[in-house]
Amino acid sequence: MSFAPIALTMPQYDRTLYAGYWLKSYEQGGTTPLNMATDAGGLTTLAKAELDTQGFPLTAGSARFIPFIDGDYDLWLFPTEAEADANDTSNAIQLADDVNADPDSTGQLALWDTNLSYDIPEIILGSDDNYYRSLIDSNSGNNPTSSPVQWEELEWVGIWNTNITYAIGDPVFASDGHLYIARVSQSGNDPISDGVNWYGNLKRIAVTSGVNELVATDSATGVAATLSVEGEDDIGLDINTKNSEEIIKLRAVAGGVNETTLSNAAAGNDPTFTASGDDTDVGENHVMKGTGEFQVDGIAVHRSVLGTPLTTTSGNTAGFTSIPSWVKRITFNINQVSASSLATIQLQIGDSGGYESSGYNGGFFWATTSVGSGDAQALTTGIFAAGAAASDVSDGTIMLTLLNSSTNLWCWQGAIWTNGSTDTGYACSGSKALTGTLDRIQLTSNQTLDLGSVNILYEG
Repeated sequence: MSFAPIALTMPQYDRTLYAGYWLKSYEQGGTTPLNMATDAGGLTTLAKAELDTQGFPLTAGSARFIPFIDGDYDLWLFPTEAEADANDTSNAIQLADDVNADPDSTGQLALWDTNLSYDIPEIILGSDDNYYRSLIDSNSGNNPTSSPVQWEELEWVGIWNTNITYAIGDPVFASDGHLYIARVSQSGNDPISDGVNWYGNLKRIAVTSGVNELVATDSATGVAATLSVEGEDDIGLDINTKNSEEIIKLRAVAGGVNETTLSNAAAGNDPTFTASGDDTDVGENHVMKGTGEFQVDGIAVHRSVLGTPLTTTSGNTAGFTSIPSWVKRITFNINQVSASSLATIQLQIGDSGGYESSGYNGGFFWATTSVGSGDAQALTTGIFAAGAAASDVSDGTIMLTLLNSSTNLWCWQGAIWTNGSTDTGYACSGSKALTGTLDRIQLTSNQTLDLGSVNILYEG
């Protein structure tokens, strides 16, 4: 007998699709089963071999092996052991047809011969010592080293062997079923436990109708290696744990030229998070979800937000609602505000229950341009903003800051200038605790407003 291997390295079939399937061989073109051997001597044979969870064939002792077959054969893969035993090919997959198993003959795995005709998927040895698989039937006279249209060059991936010296870039499968790449020329270093001489561990799981794939590309000295997604346009990359827990989602946009660069740092320096790209000026847009907050060292960071100005030309109020819960400072700006007749103009704050018109602990001081003319007065119904006659207009700013978030206690101070019948300056201050979180503030007058505008600036 002359047993020959079905492959030069241990065959691995798609673990996602074929784990648990059964491998079996038959006489070429017939239905007579052929035993497979575990080596070229043919001392140990078996009628069929089950594929393990990683897609490798197993002996009766559950060891992975390269099947050896005596003579020419066809190769089949059966979904169940029962179908393999019954030689029922109705649901089976034919892996090879009309294979000449003797590598020294003029058939498969032999040196390419211009006088022979090769069919799909016969494999031969080219004059460059590389193996090629025929892509067409009746493939005759086409030298595989110069006719890539008819032939596919193959690269064998073997099982790691401590006695073999591997060159830089050589791929191997380790006993854990994962793929490793040699970082240096070396031998005797088990890739499972050696992270210095091997890149790993790499594992690829195929999916039905998969069109997108992850590609790692090495680089020359001084140039960063790349990890890219190939397949459809503008496809991103998700990084998950083994339990499918999401860690990072990277997304691409059409025509993207700007990006973020992460850099580590030497001792005594801080890592950097840098906006980079083709544009001269590139910023970063951090978008929160819902009411989520952007934090630094556990402290929420918020930008200043300018509201939309409101005119005070009618009615008795001008208010701003839906103020975010993270706000800790509000600046209320008053511009040329006037009322139809002598009026007291004030600010009131509130929460989801509405504006509050009592319980303000504060007051105001006023002085006119007349020497010695002035007074101070308490105010419990609001935050003093202005007291003016019909012809007077008021301008100024009142700033409110959060003192205690647990009691919703706010403090304020402000200055108002009223110009008109009597030029008067006002200064106000005070505090008030709300029942809930502040979400609104308004200017209100006991007379109809007929001039000016107001706006707010809030910050976290």
